[in-house]
Amino acid sequence: MSEENNSQKEEESLENSDEASSEEQQCDVSLTDVTPDLNSAAQKEPVKDSNATPVTPSISKVPVSHTHGTIKHSHSEGHKSHEHKESKQINPAEHKHHTSHHTTYGHKRGLLGNLKHIYEFHYKKLLIITLLMVFLSVAQVGYQIYSTSYYVGDQFHLGEFMKKGVSLKGGLSITVNNEELDVSKVEISSLEAQLLSKFPRADISVREQTDLGERISVSIDAALENQKDIDELKKALTKLLPGLQKDLIDKNTVAIGSSLGDSFFKQTFKAMLIAFVLMAIVVFIYFRQPIPSSAVLLAAFSDIITTLAIVNLMGMRISTAGIAAFLMLIGYSVDTDILLSSRVLRTKEGTILDRVYSAMKTGTMMILTTGAAVIVAIIFSQSADLTQIMTIILIGLCVDMPYTWIQNAGILRWYLEKHPLKNQ
Repeated sequence: MSEENNSQKEEESLENSDEASSEEQQCDVSLTDVTPDLNSAAQKEPVKDSNATPVTPSISKVPVSHTHGTIKHSHSEGHKSHEHKESKQINPAEHKHHTSHHTTYGHKRGLLGNLKHIYEFHYKKLLIITLLMVFLSVAQVGYQIYSTSYYVGDQFHLGEFMKKGVSLKGGLSITVNNEELDVSKVEISSLEAQLLSKFPRADISVREQTDLGERISVSIDAALENQKDIDELKKALTKLLPGLQKDLIDKNTVAIGSSLGDSFFKQTFKAMLIAFVLMAIVVFIYFRQPIPSSAVLLAAFSDIITTLAIVNLMGMRISTAGIAAFLMLIGYSVDTDILLSSRVLRTKEGTILDRVYSAMKTGTMMILTTGAAVIVAIIFSQSADLTQIMTIILIGLCVDMPYTWIQNAGILRWYLEKHPLKNQ
């Protein structure tokens, strides 16, 4: 009897398991049948009737007798939705909107904002611009030396890296004032061309001196030392400038020997080199770091060589006063570079960019005040030497800005990124 009862129980359990499996299959079939109906209902276009009220489709609950089947189905659906989210691709319309948003944001920054962004994040690329400026300046000075070199027989004479005036190479300078002749009617370019045609080797230059835009004098410089050539030049001036008497020419003539002019140039150039060397020693002692100190010296050298190249391109003939202007330019250039380096290296407050901007405000104010004074001197000066000094300083101040705030600041930022300061 017990064996028969056991066999009946096993048959009943098998039947129950078969019924459970059939119910699960029915549940899966009913859910799959409902899903396409819902999708098809969602895809149908609503009836375009203004009086009709919108009807939201409702999903009827599917009766499920067993909980096990429901959990199994929800798990599979969740897994499918998770895979759908992971495999979701970017909509081209959304991508276009995202790109246009960034473009609009960059446009909203404006010109100053874009320049600031370039200065802060692309400073290494900006260093290429300053290095290119130095290269072009050195090339111009090299061409100046090459174009003025010459041979005397078999002996080679190296040319000059700047256009020297009479006070540095010797010769004579004749000044004609407005009181002696109406210099406003003198055509400078025509007078210089006619004198050069008669004296091709005299390196003659004619320049004017003005006061508030009004011409007050005309100066004729010539590299002549032979007395016979000097007398011929004076006769030519009396013919080219009617009304000018020979005795007035003799009175306003200043002659400088070539040996004396060469001595002046050597002394002033030697003084310039000594000043640069002493400045370098002071910078290295103060900062005691080779790369920041070298950056200061590179900025000062770049400022001087670029200013010299611009002066050569302008055709300015440098006198002893011009050499003095370059000496002063060393001091002006180093002032802003030391200000920047000391503010960045010795100040602990803020980030590196904060310290650069702080030094830039002070340095820009220094340059603007100095530039204003120099411009006033150029406008109201009646001395040719003073005008030359102020012109060279003004050029140097303008050139110093990119070399200080782009080149020197970029080198310091690059250095501090690799060698951060202590306690920072």
